[in-house]
Amino acid sequence: MLGFLLIAGVIFLIIAGDGAPTMKMAISKYFDAVGSKNNAKYIAACYPKKWRDNYKPEGMDISLDDIVTNAMAYQTDATFSDLKIIKKEKVEDSTLEKFNESVSRIYNIKFKAKKMYKVTFSMVMNLEGTEFSKQNTGFITRYVYKYGSRWYFLSDTLVQIDMGLE
Repeated sequence: MLGFLLIAGVIFLIIAGDGAPTMKMAISKYFDAVGSKNNAKYIAACYPKKWRDNYKPEGMDISLDDIVTNAMAYQTDATFSDLKIIKKEKVEDSTLEKFNESVSRIYNIKFKAKKMYKVTFSMVMNLEGTEFSKQNTGFITRYVYKYGSRWYFLSDTLVQIDMGLE
């Protein structure tokens, strides 16, 4: 019984908490947070503790929770399923360096992600109670990064604009 509890605890720690153990899980956690309009899940899917705890954009007086609340206000009432990674492309070292520099400069923290990928994936968007089709499948390209041993979905608009990401 003790062995089972230990294994269950380890599995819980791997799946729960900040980021995710895989790129696919990081993307999935992000879209789960958006679909449920859950600020805490969104923040955990996108921001490591160091970044989250030091979220003080240069020249702005706004909290991370306020930023996420504002972003969620523009989301549709949709849920997402059937995530499939179509293509993953490791970014050049110069892009990863620029990402780390952007986060460090904008938020005045020492930040060093280990890896960054541009990921194209498909998923089904399920719309509830609208005049549109109930399900739409689409392709999306976004960025994920690895900080420490965990993967995160890059959603920070200030960093994306600073880097000129598409």
